[in-house]
Amino acid sequence: MIGAGLLVTGCGGALEPAGPVAGRIADLWWVLFWLGAAGFTVVGVILLLVSTGRESPDFVTDRHLILFGGIIMSLVLTIPAVVMTVVVERDLHQGLRESTEIEIDLIGHQFWWDVVYRSGGDEIRTANEIHIPTGEPVKLIVTSADVIHSVWIPEIAGKIDLIPGHSNELILHADTDGVYEGRCAEFCGLSHALMKLIVVASPREEFDVWLEGQASPADVEIDAGVRQAFANSCAPCHTVRGLFEDEISETFLGDFGPDLTHLASRRMIGANLIPNTPEGLARWIVDPQGVKPGNRMPDVGLSPDDLNEIIDFLQELS
Repeated sequence: MIGAGLLVTGCGGALEPAGPVAGRIADLWWVLFWLGAAGFTVVGVILLLVSTGRESPDFVTDRHLILFGGIIMSLVLTIPAVVMTVVVERDLHQGLRESTEIEIDLIGHQFWWDVVYRSGGDEIRTANEIHIPTGEPVKLIVTSADVIHSVWIPEIAGKIDLIPGHSNELILHADTDGVYEGRCAEFCGLSHALMKLIVVASPREEFDVWLEGQASPADVEIDAGVRQAFANSCAPCHTVRGLFEDEISETFLGDFGPDLTHLASRRMIGANLIPNTPEGLARWIVDPQGVKPGNRMPDVGLSPDDLNEIIDFLQELS
């Protein structure tokens, strides 16, 4: 167990916290680890003595073994674990009760993340990429659109389930600028392991500029051919704010897939599986099931010319 635990420490993430929330969880982990290691060592020593055939000293009786191994050692190991767990849980819940300036909705889908900022009554939507200001607590309000998911961003937050019809809350807090990786931590279908998330922490000034840019509608020129191709193949499931409103009928969903209004500003696509490049976009559009089996995007059967024009258009959505 000790070896396995030390091996885990080399993986970073959960044991290299970059914020106070993750730091408290890491403190608890280390307490539980060393308590478990102590119990494992004591039991191992006893088993070693027994396996070598050595007799216990005359003053060590079965009653002593039961008293020490079954009662005293259990209390010594369990009480600190319980106390530390309760203290950490209390601290985390206290953080949830405190007011935060920024609240973000996170909705899990098979197999991507819908991210919604609410600013001054406006709804700002993006996907698979959360931006937060460094050094400030941000409340994440989570739910699911289909099955149970679970979000875990180990360096800056705890882990919480996303449950259909129910909202849970989580605090994100990064002390330093950077990009922090998260994942779905609850098996949710065929491509559960490919459901990635990133959190970008940046200075408040940069965050405000980013948020202002995300709030604006798309501002690109689009010719009639691209408009028609996109409206027929993409607009039924994807929104580009400021465009295609006339083409989308009430039978189209528009928000069934990720919002594409500022797609070009994102680092990755496919829930952070493929670089956001022309080659990556082409790979995803032509063979979405080959990239992420079981996802709900079909092969829309674009002609090579339409594919190239739509990729050029998507790259302009910055």
